[in-house]
Amino acid sequence: MVELFTVFRPFCAGLATKPCQENLEKLSRLVVKSDVQTLEVLQEWILFPCQLYLRTPVLPENFTINVIEFVKLFFNRSEHENVQLSSSFLLLDVLQSLMKIATEKPSEDLKISTCKCLTVMLKNSSLEVRNNLYGKEQKLTVSHLVFTLLEWSSERISSLTSSSFELLSELCPKRSSKTETSNMFIMQFSQMLPGLCPFFKLDSRN
Repeated sequence: MVELFTVFRPFCAGLATKPCQENLEKLSRLVVKSDVQTLEVLQEWILFPCQLYLRTPVLPENFTINVIEFVKLFFNRSEHENVQLSSSFLLLDVLQSLMKIATEKPSEDLKISTCKCLTVMLKNSSLEVRNNLYGKEQKLTVSHLVFTLLEWSSERISSLTSSSFELLSELCPKRSSKTETSNMFIMQFSQMLPGLCPFFKLDSRN
């Protein structure tokens, strides 16, 4: 793993020590031409500079949005090339940072970028990551996300409403899904989704 990271190291170090558009673009170009398997193995290492910046975003909003877009690009290279998110820590860390940013700097563009990034991350999350997200330990975090999205969806801004509902839809297991993961979500969060509860039923085998 250390050998694989050698190629990325100078670019990640540059972005971590000096967050700027130039360093972000250099890392982006390298990610785009790297194979999916390498990115999956190194996801926590490569995205660490982005996590670091998103915890304390000090540069103008445009750069913050570009960092968010980079995280989205990392997991959604193209229509046919996606990187599986296998780190619960990575998902939760980015989720908490983005929700904090979107609350403190509530511009429409930033909210939309937040929704789209989290939607892609959830869509490409492994089953283990999903199960961890729906566990009791993350109930407050997911509760905050759900209520925030419901609030954003009521702002009557079509693009933001659409992005909020898309993330809510990805967050909720499909109604036809009868799995341990969907049952975990139902037991923890169905009461927070008004109008949806009647559609959720626990697997009769549980």
